[in-house]
Amino acid sequence: MAKKPEDKVISKRFRVDSSWIRSLQYNATDRSAIMYTKGGNVYEYEDVSPQRFNAWLDASSKGKYANKKIKPGYDYNRVR
Repeated sequence: MAKKPEDKVISKRFRVDSSWIRSLQYNATDRSAIMYTKGGNVYEYEDVSPQRFNAWLDASSKGKYANKKIKPGYDYNRVR
């Protein structure tokens, strides 16, 4: 099981096992979740609760979770 954001320094990146997502990052100060894809894209999702981010880290499929729970429910910016 992945370590949770509250167990780590704010803004720690977590490498994940996914065919699409390279890593996830959480910033507790502004409650943003950042998704780094294997294709080089970076997306920042706004106002994500720590509980939601933890559920994303624990999901068996990070990509499916992103598509069903993160992308439709949170505003985001494509950073790169």
